[in-house]
Amino acid sequence: MLLDVKRLLGSLYEEYDYEFDPAWVEGEIPKDLFGSYFRNGPGLQVASERYTRHAFDGDGMVCCFSFRDGRAWFRNKFVRTKGFVQEQAAGRPLFRSAFTKGSADGSPFFNPFDLDMKNVANTGGWCG
Repeated sequence: MLLDVKRLLGSLYEEYDYEFDPAWVEGEIPKDLFGSYFRNGPGLQVASERYTRHAFDGDGMVCCFSFRDGRAWFRNKFVRTKGFVQEQAAGRPLFRSAFTKGSADGSPFFNPFDLDMKNVANTGGWCG
């Protein structure tokens, strides 16, 4: 079970877009199942040699499972916030997030008055 929890909070470092191989499915996908399921949540956990961020501080990733004619597809995309783009370009954490303790990159230099937080855009919501 511990390994399952670690996978749940692990990172996806790439974006994917593929159709499920029928061999991956036990039984079969109903032919009349049609539509898409979207989920937004933390997808990329930024870590440095000195510091690992809290799982809830992961940058947002939208995942989509789509179904049609007994087939299924998966696609995911990172939410490209300003902070995400800047950190990807720098190759390291630059901003604190809601659950970050200390400096963004884990260095010993910490300014407690630095309230420049990054919007991780990783919270799903219901629209109705």
